Amino acid sequence: MAAALGYEFLTSDGEELELHPDKFIAITRIQADSAIELPEIIAACDVQNPLLGARGTAHVFSPQKGAGEMDIVVLEAGLSALADAVTTDLGCDFRDTPGAGAAGGIAFGLMSFCGAKVCSGFDLVAETLRLEERIATSDLVITGEGRIDGQTLEGKGPAGVAALARKHGKPVLAFAGSVAQNSAVDSLFDATAGIIDEPVTLDAAMSRGAEFLERAATRAARLISLGTKL
Repeated sequence: MAAALGYEFLTSDGEELELHPDKFIAITRIQADSAIELPEIIAACDVQNPLLGARGTAHVFSPQKGAGEMDIVVLEAGLSALADAVTTDLGCDFRDTPGAGAAGGIAFGLMSFCGAKVCSGFDLVAETLRLEERIATSDLVITGEGRIDGQTLEGKGPAGVAALARKHGKPVLAFAGSVAQNSAVDSLFDATAGIIDEPVTLDAAMSRGAEFLERAATRAARLISLGTKL
């Protein structure tokens, strides 16, 4: 992204770096002479992870995309070298900023190379949709995501929805493809509903998502109906 905006990444020999994550460790200098001017940029971000460390993008997010242990080591080292070069040559250091590790570190890049401001993606969307106003007039709040687990608590949409529901005393039900056993997650929602109700492959779960969700919603509605009769 930064290279497309005119930044040049150089090795200790003054050679231009091959732009691939496993080469980042060789970054020693960044030239901004050809960088284009940009308008104000606001980046909407739904997680609070920093760029580096145990909660950073390499350790938390790259395994989800298939990275092995050695890949994580290489990615972490490369991102650290990138952050060091940014600090030295651009005079800014966002490696520890909450959200810098979002989307493979793209939030760090937006702040470093584009002067972007990072804001809560949930807050931005909620304000645009007048979500709190709608929740305040609801009887039941329903939310969901692919998997509800510890990362849900890191600023993701369902956690924000649940917080607004709690603020206005509304019950909240969350649907997810799978729901992890997590006490903090359990206390976030009044109830959770797993969408997948039979053994299937990941491909089948995704291709039949609408079918599984409809079935899960039907089961939840029946349970709610049962509760009203007790």
